[in-house]
Amino acid sequence: MPLAKQDWARTPGAYVFDAVSLLPISVPSVGAAVAITTVLGAPVPLPCAVKVAKVAIAFTAAADLTGDHAVNVVYNTVATPGAGGALGAVAQNDNSYTGPLPGNTGVPTNGAVDGTPLFAANIALTTANFPGATAAGGGIAVFVPNAYDAVYPSGGSGSPADVSGYFTVRAVTPATTGSITNLSLALFVVPITLTQTWYDLSSLTPPAACIPGQSF
Repeated sequence: MPLAKQDWARTPGAYVFDAVSLLPISVPSVGAAVAITTVLGAPVPLPCAVKVAKVAIAFTAAADLTGDHAVNVVYNTVATPGAGGALGAVAQNDNSYTGPLPGNTGVPTNGAVDGTPLFAANIALTTANFPGATAAGGGIAVFVPNAYDAVYPSGGSGSPADVSGYFTVRAVTPATTGSITNLSLALFVVPITLTQTWYDLSSLTPPAACIPGQSF
């Protein structure tokens, strides 16, 4: 069943499982001296606005698991907005229920901006984060984004031709010895498909459901 924005407790468990879609991203090889500003692999475009409930991360090998290798996911292909290549702030949780109607239109106004990371801190490849992992055999674990109710728009103009929202994989590896093999991520996303609570009250016309270029 498709899922609309719900006015209930905002926890990952509040999303119905069959309303969640999967966005896979894979990077066969990550080398040494990679900075968080570098886009790894191909960006994954968004056909409509989504929320990210969880992220599964797997790898088959790494040079070490001491914490000097790390992974993150960033919205769009630009560098992170933090100073000096550092991570910027994560997106804010959906504010579409802020304030009473009719002053509140029920439309979120705080969608993620270019360079927004899913995680406030990079996910380090350690046995603490990936229980049972080994450098030679890799590991897998599931993580919840800091702002799991944040909205990631598909495009800025609302035009069907504007599909400018992406998720990109980023990593940090040490110089000379850094390496990650078969880095794979699965983003469990909630498409914004039903919009009966997200509409323009002046026209009472809901926007099209999950079309390419739909901003919200």
